Amino acid sequence: MKRLCLTIIVILSSIISSYACYPENPRIISKVNGILYANANGKWWVAGFEQDQDSVVLKSKVTINGQFVDVKEINITAYGQSCYNTTGCPKTLVIDNGFEVIADLSLPRLEKLYLPKTITRTHDICVLENAKIISENLREIIVDKQNKNFKSENGVLFSKDGKKLYKYPCKKAGTEYTIPQTVESICCSAFRHNNLSMLYFPKKYKAIKDYNQITHEDEPEEESLDFMGFDKNSGIKFIRK
Repeated sequence: MKRLCLTIIVILSSIISSYACYPENPRIISKVNGILYANANGKWWVAGFEQDQDSVVLKSKVTINGQFVDVKEINITAYGQSCYNTTGCPKTLVIDNGFEVIADLSLPRLEKLYLPKTITRTHDICVLENAKIISENLREIIVDKQNKNFKSENGVLFSKDGKKLYKYPCKKAGTEYTIPQTVESICCSAFRHNNLSMLYFPKKYKAIKDYNQITHEDEPEEESLDFMGFDKNSGIKFIRK
């Protein structure tokens, strides 16, 4: 039994290590049509852009160094871009079918994001479930209606069943927002850098902090709000409706 348990642990560890925790210094870096691709342990991913552009369509099937490659993941970090000297950023990013994972998408100029039906995860498996889409200029997220894991409503990213709110775009138009009745949890940093002055939430919750399922009962409200991305000094008002 101990040997079986050990075998299972080893298998799980190998699976997690192969799909998560991207190395800071990939073994291979290649540029194709202004897009940076990185490789480690035989896996390719999109790592950045050479220059600013108005619009970019990311294709999952590309030819890198003369070899046809099927790229399924995107991991664009602020650290990685500075290391690779590729700080470019599109205003509109269309992710084509074939991509499955967005581990990180740190693009400061990004305003509009299109997610395909094939995306299954929006964070690195090494961290808490969230939408690792970082842009203080983001106005809208649009999801292919055929996606089985996510959906968007008025530019806001939700789980397909509407129970999880993943991302409220920082620069979404308007200063008031009403959380849908279906929402049961708000993911980490979902409301980071928002422009809201008023947030309405269903009466079935006593307080906005009740959405934070990780919070313990004796944990201060400030910590709970910070988890969801709210700035206590922003003056935002939370109202049960």
